[in-house]
Amino acid sequence: MTVTIDDAASWRDIARVGDGEMLVLTDAAWDRIAHANRIVASLVEKGIRAYGVNTGVGALASQVVAPALQEKLSRN
Repeated sequence: MTVTIDDAASWRDIARVGDGEMLVLTDAAWDRIAHANRIVASLVEKGIRAYGVNTGVGALASQVVAPALQEKLSRN
């Protein structure tokens, strides 16, 4: 079976993918991801603080993460 995401994923969709079903994103979903990526890149470029993007999370939310480490933070 395949889980196709167009608009929003339900928790059941996520669970099915976690159980090994293939995930397919529609072109519209990829467009929304690209748009969100541009927003995040703009925040970083302008030096605007964004929780979990260029700051720590939780108790470390007030700590700005060095630009060289932001990609690693995002990946983690």
